[in-house]
Amino acid sequence: MSRLRKMTMLGWVEVTMAAFALTFTVLAIWDRQWVEGVLGAEPDGGDGSLEWLLVVVPAVIACVCAYAARRTWVALAPAAEG
Repeated sequence: MSRLRKMTMLGWVEVTMAAFALTFTVLAIWDRQWVEGVLGAEPDGGDGSLEWLLVVVPAVIACVCAYAARRTWVALAPAAEG
């Protein structure tokens, strides 16, 4: 049976969360003024700290979820015969 078929629900959640967090990170970097556009105000006083926080946090989440998904994937690998 392939590892793809044995992948647990937790593994799929990790992969999905990593993909969503990475997508959000890229979109947040692409348009850093989206917070002001959505809220109609400058919650950080215009210094951009909130925007960078909204880039860094999802990037960290993406890295952690991708690492967890990788560990899940490796755990499903058949043991090496030797």
